[in-house]
Amino acid sequence: MGERTSSSLLPSGPKLPLHKLNPWNEHKQIIVRLCRLWTLRDPDSKVTRHRYNLFLTLDSEIILLPDITIPRPPHILELIENVVEMEQDSPYLIDVMAFLISVTEHPHIEDHHGISHKLVVIKLYSNGIYVHCNLLGNFFNKLKLALISCITHPPILLLEFMKVKASKGVVGLQNVLNCSKVTVNPDIPEIVEFINRVDPLKPYFLDHISVKNSSVLTCFDDQFLQMSQSRTINELKQHDEGGFFNVVGVITSIQNHFDWWYYSCSCGYPIQLSHAEFSWEKCGKKRENVVKNFKVVVGLVDVTGNCVCMLYGHSAEMLFGSKVEAVVAEFETNYQETSRSPYPPFFDNYVGRDVVFKIERRRAGYAPYTNAFNVVSCCCDA
Repeated sequence: MGERTSSSLLPSGPKLPLHKLNPWNEHKQIIVRLCRLWTLRDPDSKVTRHRYNLFLTLDSEIILLPDITIPRPPHILELIENVVEMEQDSPYLIDVMAFLISVTEHPHIEDHHGISHKLVVIKLYSNGIYVHCNLLGNFFNKLKLALISCITHPPILLLEFMKVKASKGVVGLQNVLNCSKVTVNPDIPEIVEFINRVDPLKPYFLDHISVKNSSVLTCFDDQFLQMSQSRTINELKQHDEGGFFNVVGVITSIQNHFDWWYYSCSCGYPIQLSHAEFSWEKCGKKRENVVKNFKVVVGLVDVTGNCVCMLYGHSAEMLFGSKVEAVVAEFETNYQETSRSPYPPFFDNYVGRDVVFKIERRRAGYAPYTNAFNVVSCCCDA
């Protein structure tokens, strides 16, 4: 036939993980799960899927076992912060996780076999670090939809089996055809770790999204004071205009009553816990991996009036300079059993402080505006 078959295999458990195999020992007996099978028409082709590959010789014996439970191996994620420090192409394919902040589709390009492919260039972000990634294939519509429908933060991408390409001091990522995989907001434990690792003082709110036929471009909110108009509280209430506005004021109160945090899925939607299972009521998806988010309600006053402001997720983390996981753990350990406080006592330390809130103001169709304002970013005096 002139073809040979190669397979990518996963280890069954900790008894003999693949990375512990001695590369010079040719005789090993392992239990694996076949996760992908493909043929190589070119006898000189090489399989490059990950840093570990198994090649079966003609005298290898393969025995089909009955159904057994093989746990999903954890992803070994490379940090974006480490990727940009690489000075040359990586000899291995890597897995990375990052926020998606822009996507652009370019004209078709041809590979070395003369086959035409779509080129999609995306921009990734993590803890103040940006990196570009080239994707060959039909990724544009999927990523465009994810970006324009994001809720409390940009969509999170898991990119598996990616090349690291370094040229003239610029480092980027590129997919491998028929190998790399891109997943939006995956339901895996690593996404919870990624969100919890985000610096609470690093903003990542998308201030503006511009949608065109071949691109979705964003203004990333890392200098929000320079990117929005200023308004007083009275102006926000009286003028029916939509947009993002900076408001300078003083926090007068914390208005939570045992409802200062909530569960959400990785994309930011609130979810409910029912019969020991998490479910997002809008689509009925079952979630095994969820994150905790702040939901802090504060009173705000300036010289023109007062209002109620809502700080969800990262905007509250920026105000307090703390991650919600740490705050919840401390509250449950030190206060829940001994105090009847409806929220962590240190919240009251922020009453009376001067703040600048970036507020998302949606057109209401009437005036005055009586709803609470949603705070998407903030800064506070020391």
